[in-house]
Amino acid sequence: MPHFLLKKGNLHFVKLSTSNKVLRAIAFNGSSEFLSEVSGGVLLFIINITMMKYYGTQRVAAYAIVVYLLYFTTMTCYNVSDSLKSIVSVNFGAKKQKRMIHFLKISLVTVITFGLVLVVLTQINSVSFVSLFLNVNAELSVSTLANKFLLEISPVLFLLG
Repeated sequence: MPHFLLKKGNLHFVKLSTSNKVLRAIAFNGSSEFLSEVSGGVLLFIINITMMKYYGTQRVAAYAIVVYLLYFTTMTCYNVSDSLKSIVSVNFGAKKQKRMIHFLKISLVTVITFGLVLVVLTQINSVSFVSLFLNVNAELSVSTLANKFLLEISPVLFLLG
């Protein structure tokens, strides 16, 4: 920080000066992502309220454990695709289609394998996944419900990639 605050180099903080037109364009460009994030939050809120009303806290807690695993799987597959963007972009620009297709195949095999491994692991030992989120003294019914939900939803883990 001293480098930036003392302005000893060529790179330093400056006051941002931009026109309202540019700010409106930025806001318009980001509005779709903003609405997407807000709608996801509202949807999860509605799901939680509805589940609390009809199923109670135990089932919501069990559902939350499954959602964490789904989120982990989604983010892992998203990271594979996110890292693929640069590689494909460079090879597309260099007109190296064979390499681009090769990297696409590698990423596809990676997410499919990851999904299959998770499905097999959850089917073999869902208790281990649930125990990551519940301590030993957790209520048995929550653990049992989470195991049941996880076994039922595990095939979806394959499709998330």
